[in-house]
Amino acid sequence: MTLGRIALLDLFSGISGDMLLGALFDLGADPEDVTRQLGSLQLPGFQLTVEKSIQQGISCRKITVQVEEERHPHRRLSDVLALVGRGRLPAVVVEQAGEVFRRIAEAEGKIHGKSPDAVVFHEVGALDAVVDVVGCLLAIHQLGIERFYGESVSVGTGTIESAHGTLPVPCPASVEILGDFPIEPTGIRQELVTPTGAALLRTLVEGPGLPPRVSVERTGYGAGTRKVAGRPNLVRVLLGRQESNHAEWISVVETNIDDMNPEVYGYLMERLFEAGALDVYLTPVYGKKNRPAVVVTALSPLPCEPGIRQTFLEETTSLGVRSYKCARHCVGRKHETVETRWGPVRVKQGRTRSRTRVAPEYEDCRRIAREHGISLLEVYEEVARVYGQ
Repeated sequence: MTLGRIALLDLFSGISGDMLLGALFDLGADPEDVTRQLGSLQLPGFQLTVEKSIQQGISCRKITVQVEEERHPHRRLSDVLALVGRGRLPAVVVEQAGEVFRRIAEAEGKIHGKSPDAVVFHEVGALDAVVDVVGCLLAIHQLGIERFYGESVSVGTGTIESAHGTLPVPCPASVEILGDFPIEPTGIRQELVTPTGAALLRTLVEGPGLPPRVSVERTGYGAGTRKVAGRPNLVRVLLGRQESNHAEWISVVETNIDDMNPEVYGYLMERLFEAGALDVYLTPVYGKKNRPAVVVTALSPLPCEPGIRQTFLEETTSLGVRSYKCARHCVGRKHETVETRWGPVRVKQGRTRSRTRVAPEYEDCRRIAREHGISLLEVYEEVARVYGQ
């Protein structure tokens, strides 16, 4: 069974806004429609050109953006958000564009010791950067991509010249934006990841990892403007559909404990759930020297894993934790509320090809049972009756 449309980012030569936009056009996004919607921003002298190109034998798309403006514009975050907001763009595109530029402003603010609102964009605030970001988001919306995946991004080394003078590569803003997203140093003395590319990556990809299974429909390549030694200067995007019901990668984080006060385990579970754990459970085992011990296991979304690891180290006597990725397959589900004779009860519904399973929210049923002096089973039976099962 295949579900929503997804995209895999293969960033073997870094990422920039124009490279990603070229790859999306190569996948089949319509340049004329994207250009028409970008035109609603009323950019002076705006022109978007898409050309077919060949890099080291690979067919790709290369884009060129022309906008008439001063060489070094000085825009703040509020200026860019106002610019994006004045166009006739889909609401989701406006929201995501705001997130991209906020990431950049927050990174620049941290580096320069300013608030994000006080940061003055230089290269990133140029109109061609706005076109790259909004153009990518419009193309994604047009292609109907629901989710992006990526494992790592290649970065260069050396130095570049910027409005702030000579800076190391990858530049401080890109490093700050990428955060804990895995990087692969290449030794190539060029800037492979731009701040705009990094911000798009972190906005589109929730956390590093790939789906367990995917059916690839087609592949797109977007070209950069530089010649990179030893590899083509391309972004590759694989477009496809995810197989099985909501398959995704999660982290399993766990540790063995044989010397902790048992009263702490309840509090530890609360803290792990607060850190984003999907589930937490305790397994009794016998450890070294035949000591009784407990394995504490937390199932974690990939972006939450660092916080969950830190919670283990801060809230237990353990000196270390282990983690690994595994595939999680879930049936399609939805949440709704049913009205019983005692009041509303939240219900979780799971659907497979052959049947529908309904699970009332325990806390709602527990509250009703206590308030009305009835058994918990009676509340469950009432929910099943109302639901028609």
